[in-house]
Amino acid sequence: MWWRRKLDMAGLAFFRGSLAPSLEGLEGLTSAGIDVQPADTHNGEIWAAALRHPTWGRARLSAPRKVQFPLGDLVKFASGLTDSERVTIEHDAQSALMLEVPSQTNDVLRDRKDFLRFMAAVLGREGVTGVDLLAQTFWTPGRLSDELQHSAPLDIIHIHVLHVVTQPGGTWLHSHGLAEIGYVDFDVLRPNEELTASQFDLLRSIESLVMVVLGGIGTVAGPIVGAAVYEWLRGFLITNAAFANFQLAIAGLLLLLTVLFVTAGLVGWLRNRFPVLRGYIQ
Repeated sequence: MWWRRKLDMAGLAFFRGSLAPSLEGLEGLTSAGIDVQPADTHNGEIWAAALRHPTWGRARLSAPRKVQFPLGDLVKFASGLTDSERVTIEHDAQSALMLEVPSQTNDVLRDRKDFLRFMAAVLGREGVTGVDLLAQTFWTPGRLSDELQHSAPLDIIHIHVLHVVTQPGGTWLHSHGLAEIGYVDFDVLRPNEELTASQFDLLRSIESLVMVVLGGIGTVAGPIVGAAVYEWLRGFLITNAAFANFQLAIAGLLLLLTVLFVTAGLVGWLRNRFPVLRGYIQ
């Protein structure tokens, strides 16, 4: 399974002011029940600390003297931010702390959720935003609060991002975060307008994910079978007055049921149930 892998995480917690906050001033760490111990500094860091939480695991927090990060450029193209949040980040995010969280469970989605718990504690009430450096996604305090209200693992849509950059010479589409979870990050020069016009269309993202998972991740025929089955189901839903408005909810439910009970997808299930098919279906 693609999410069963060791993936260490790193992020930046941005604050107001040109000087990074002191370790003693991070009240969110204490209130979250995190044990804080001084740590050795590296590469000219101002200070460093070892963090430990009874359920989240351990992390390292440090105050680098200088942060090389194209904050302004990424904010313009970041998904999930409101216009007011973009303005606030561009204006107020002036100093940063580095947060490093090693893999605790070898589960990409659960480890990333613990990473966000540490990030929320570091930001506390004074932080401007957190940035997941692997996926290059922004996590404002409000967005973190919403995500951490439940204990479910992080949703897959939060561990990668698509950026569409429009320049005088044309349009450029590229991804971040896919390579870290076993896939390949990509760049597309002058992509089709239909692709970039709906780059953050939640319905299309969920539908594509359902097709792959339903058919079987890691199989050749899986996405084809998943697409055929889902398109048949979609056609039934959108032409049925009783279900037309619940298409997205049903797609999410189908994804959940597949992950819980048919983890290998339809192709994997067929190969396991009928061994004779293994020579014909890959």
